[in-house]
Amino acid sequence: MLQRMSQKTSPIPPETRRRLSQYLSSPDTVFSQIVARVDHERLNWSLAEEQGLEVFVRRDDRIDLMLSGNKFYKLHGHYLAWRAQQQRGAIASFGGAWSNHLYALAALGHLAGIPTMGFIRGEKPVQLSPTLRDVQAMGMRLCFISRQAYRRRHEAAFLSELERHYALGEGVYWVPEGGAGKPGLLGCEQLGACLGTLAFDDIVLACGTGTTLLGLLKGVGQCDNASAPRVTGVPVLKAGLSIALPILFETALHHARFRLLQQFHCGGYARVPEQLDRFVNDFHAETDLAIEPVYTGKVFWALAQLIQQRRYARGSRILVLHTGGMQGQRTLF
Repeated sequence: MLQRMSQKTSPIPPETRRRLSQYLSSPDTVFSQIVARVDHERLNWSLAEEQGLEVFVRRDDRIDLMLSGNKFYKLHGHYLAWRAQQQRGAIASFGGAWSNHLYALAALGHLAGIPTMGFIRGEKPVQLSPTLRDVQAMGMRLCFISRQAYRRRHEAAFLSELERHYALGEGVYWVPEGGAGKPGLLGCEQLGACLGTLAFDDIVLACGTGTTLLGLLKGVGQCDNASAPRVTGVPVLKAGLSIALPILFETALHHARFRLLQQFHCGGYARVPEQLDRFVNDFHAETDLAIEPVYTGKVFWALAQLIQQRRYARGSRILVLHTGGMQGQRTLF
């Protein structure tokens, strides 16, 4: 299994915490500042350098220790929608026992003083996962529902049933699983608008629900830039085909270039075959970049194979989005 990786990433600087505090009261202005200030680090990776490629990592994982990565971008639009409600009640959402989304939502609720509810897939275990213990400590109320009931999470009638059964009160704001939905696209679209103006040939990222990829495409496609980068999505679960059609629709609307690499999910979500396990450890040992095998690990594994197949021209500049989620790697130890 994976070796325990020592994370040598820099601690979150005080100014980042101050920006997040300012974000809560002025989300539109401060969000743009945060997006613009995330570091793009040149990766010292022999495989890429031997092919004459420049690979950079966008360190969205360093936005904050708890509220970071693409989860922060997806929650931005939902936070704005919650603020726009006259009746500001609790924020509720769905996820599994190791959900990065619920982790970020609990952090947002803790920082902003918003009551949060997490509806967890499956029966309550004898011992909570470290993720669930963390979100509970951040003030999130946990409710466990059967897997059969969980399948109804997209039904409005089911949400009303939950509101009545758990006495959630007035003005509950529901965030779809993973931060999906139209509000979830907003922050990702702003990210795409920022990245579309930069001198990269390809932007590579992991895909779960496809929300980050869709938003990124909308933002990149709206840039008045003939040399805007292509966007490459790496689905981490077998649902790649289910997100392909809406992505094609968005691409046609916004004239963005993209590709979807559907062969690197390794059999399904959170599946870690020995080959991927070994790659993640070797990659970390060489580059000193901490990644996990569920999302960013699969992205770099896919990128490594593309490089080996000489799918990039010499001199290409590639940007990989580190979408965070490092807390989830605790499930592997």
